[in-house]
Amino acid sequence: MEGVPESLAQLKRAGFYLIVVTNQAGIAKGLIESMELATARAAPGVITIVTARNAGKLGQGKFNTAKLLGGPNIEHYHQAIALVVAKTFEQARAAAELVHVKYSSRAGEYDLAAAKYAIEPKSMGPGDPSDSSYGNFDDAYTAAPVRFEATYTTPDQSHAMMEPHAPTASWHGDRRTVWTSAWREGGEENDVNVAIA
Repeated sequence: MEGVPESLAQLKRAGFYLIVVTNQAGIAKGLIESMELATARAAPGVITIVTARNAGKLGQGKFNTAKLLGGPNIEHYHQAIALVVAKTFEQARAAAELVHVKYSSRAGEYDLAAAKYAIEPKSMGPGDPSDSSYGNFDDAYTAAPVRFEATYTTPDQSHAMMEPHAPTASWHGDRRTVWTSAWREGGEENDVNVAIA
């Protein structure tokens, strides 16, 4: 949002503490039809509210698969959709409760068993191919003196993030400290730097 980073920096230099609380999407996939912010903006202590509409261009780290701020498209449940900036945590939290959002849901893809063959696996890094083979299974199996054939399955699984989408950050001049429960510290550090550079 034009002028907001400079204004927030000016307030920090003047000795103000700035607290940010996120509003998170209440649907897993769909669109934000409307977001009523006037009541929250008028709440005590609120400095600004940042949404995808007024945030400007946000960087995206290489491990982010969704936009950092949802809107109008929602790409996952609890995707951040608004950042309420206020003078105290309590004021930011109270104002965030005053943000009212209307959504229209869209059908998602939740059947991992049906989707797993529709996606080509990606490499996890250099020298780590997504798919590999050694020898010729069909020829070896046909020539084997003893053959055993069975199919084993396990339920399809998806990772479930342990960390909430709720880091805490503090600026001290040009130095930034971020507290997060993420397991991937180096990646998180890079993603934060890219997003708010």
